[in-house]
Amino acid sequence: TFDATTNSILLFGGRDNDTNALRFDLDDNGLSGLEPGSPPVSIYNAVAHTVPNMPLSFIANPVNGGGVQMLSHITGTPTWTQHTNAPNDMSGPNSMGNIGPQIWVADRSGVMFFFDPATDLWLDTRLGAPPGTQMVLDAGAGVAIALAQAGSEVQVWRLLEQP
Repeated sequence: TFDATTNSILLFGGRDNDTNALRFDLDDNGLSGLEPGSPPVSIYNAVAHTVPNMPLSFIANPVNGGGVQMLSHITGTPTWTQHTNAPNDMSGPNSMGNIGPQIWVADRSGVMFFFDPATDLWLDTRLGAPPGTQMVLDAGAGVAIALAQAGSEVQVWRLLEQP
């Protein structure tokens, strides 16, 4: 995930259930090393999103046997927080973004789930993407875009827009 406040790319976890995060500094064009502290759990096949203009990243981490853990990390600090797990019907994280103060996580079936960091709760609201959705993207400024396959045609759908 890209952290604009530090102009760096953060890489969380890895292929071996890592419990670390790396920072790649774009100003110095090099690996800055490990982020301070360690995630409270191993991270594997997760997706991440850094809130614009804040050094705060959220990580949706699938759990072996089902479920998705929500974590957050403040860039450059040892602060890691484990939040309330996602609802059981989430099929696994595919992408993330935010609309206003809420974090959205799209699962592999294209359904978007919403997390409120202020209350540490997942909202009952769900947003289903169009049939054939392959990926949901955060286009910035509170806009989410779905890419869907309809026969031989690729469709682009605007799903959310922050007022």
